Amino acid sequence: MRAVSPDVVQLARFRARFGENRFRSISPEYFEWKHRRNPYLPGYIYLERRGEEVIGSASITPKKLLVLGQIVLGGEFCDAFTDARHRREGIFSRGMQAGIEYAATHGIQMLYGTPSLGSASYQGFLRKLGCELCPSARLHYMAKPLRPLKPFLKLGVKAVVKRRTRRSQPFRMLCRQVFGRTPCPPAQRDGEPLRISVLDRLAEDFDGLWGPPRYAFCTLRDRTYLTWRFLDNPDDYLLLGAHEGRDFQGYLAVKLSPDGATGVICDYITLHDNQLVFQGLLCEVERMLIERKVRQLVTYCMEGSPYFQTLETHCFADRGAERGLCVVVHSGTDLARRLLASSQPWHFTLADSDNI
Repeated sequence: MRAVSPDVVQLARFRARFGENRFRSISPEYFEWKHRRNPYLPGYIYLERRGEEVIGSASITPKKLLVLGQIVLGGEFCDAFTDARHRREGIFSRGMQAGIEYAATHGIQMLYGTPSLGSASYQGFLRKLGCELCPSARLHYMAKPLRPLKPFLKLGVKAVVKRRTRRSQPFRMLCRQVFGRTPCPPAQRDGEPLRISVLDRLAEDFDGLWGPPRYAFCTLRDRTYLTWRFLDNPDDYLLLGAHEGRDFQGYLAVKLSPDGATGVICDYITLHDNQLVFQGLLCEVERMLIERKVRQLVTYCMEGSPYFQTLETHCFADRGAERGLCVVVHSGTDLARRLLASSQPWHFTLADSDNI
């Protein structure tokens, strides 16, 4: 086991006082990976103390981003926690402002965060730090039962039909959720079979933009990023890749909840947003998780994106933006202000946030 930096150990111990994260680790090894093994720039850690005791924390995680056609160094606001005994003492603002100053002196041109709507940190981002809610970036929470008959029989089909009808869900989709899985066609593109396999290494370089630039905001998903984010991560991820011959056509990353009952699709993209490839990846991950007796599959997706439409076709129920994620952007640079004013779509997944 590699040595862990002292500030990382202190951050992990302080974070542990606020309870477990539902889907990811809060161990010292996790924070060491996130902040000290970052391939782009060491992460920034802010710890506020009273004597020897840590009473507040904040951090910045650097990432390479594509923003309005430019590849830039960006960063995510993370790990904002304040001891309950010391709230309303300005700790959140000081920690985040220190992160903003770190970004300005280290070439970070874009800062964003994903606070819960209406939370204290959300209000703090908007009122105290010069951040704005990005209207083009609202992720909906979507879910699909993988063992559908049992829970629906418990609830009663009559009650389920009433609730689904009220939400205008197509009756065909309802029947699929109650009585069985979505049938999956053979994974192919233009008559050529796709080879879908579990990836434990990425030997070849590939296009980190996955086609021509088409998003206002997108993480650069190249070999460096995927290796760091999923394969070198101390937490376990299942990374599925789709290949046509030797050409990398797309991938999908999944993580299981600690109890093994829920699979979380945390990241995905395909070359040119090809939905036949995405459909093949979805079918394969469903098959694998059903074999592991996983009960449900959940994800987050931008409404209106081609991936959202494919997920709905595969019987993922849209639980709405209220249970999803919002994105705030620090408006301190010209690039950030132009991004906030843009109506172009984003490609943003759960893996682009600190939630997993």
